[in-house]
Amino acid sequence: FTSGNLLLTYDGNDGSSVLDPTGLGGVDLTQLGANTGVFLRATSDLGSILTFTIYTDATHFSTASIAIAADPTFTFQDYFTPFTSFAAGGVGGADFTSVGAISLLLNGATQGTDVSLETVVAAPTPVPEPTGALLIAAAGLFFHLRRRNR
Repeated sequence: FTSGNLLLTYDGNDGSSVLDPTGLGGVDLTQLGANTGVFLRATSDLGSILTFTIYTDATHFSTASIAIAADPTFTFQDYFTPFTSFAAGGVGGADFTSVGAISLLLNGATQGTDVSLETVVAAPTPVPEPTGALLIAAAGLFFHLRRRNR
């Protein structure tokens, strides 16, 4: 029955707990434009907020917060945040093609919250899967056109 925050920082392998905003040496999260945002698969029984901060250096960084929905069944949900949704901080926003550090702040302010992160990656824009109604309509159109062409 405690609450608190968890801060994860990825800034290279220097053995220090102090953020090095250039420690990764300029990693290209976009992979030459193939990736357009951050993909996250997570679950939380009471809901939570995860804030990404992506640094190019100490004065150029960008942040975005993702609200992880409350789900008492603890079922994983997918979340995608485009790089364009990140707000610029410092004297300018991060250059996602030259990243020096990444931090994730998990806000567990609600007492007793359980959170699980399964996947956190830079990814291309996800393509929504067709709904059942769309699949039925497409199948109907296919069979209609097939009969008409006979």
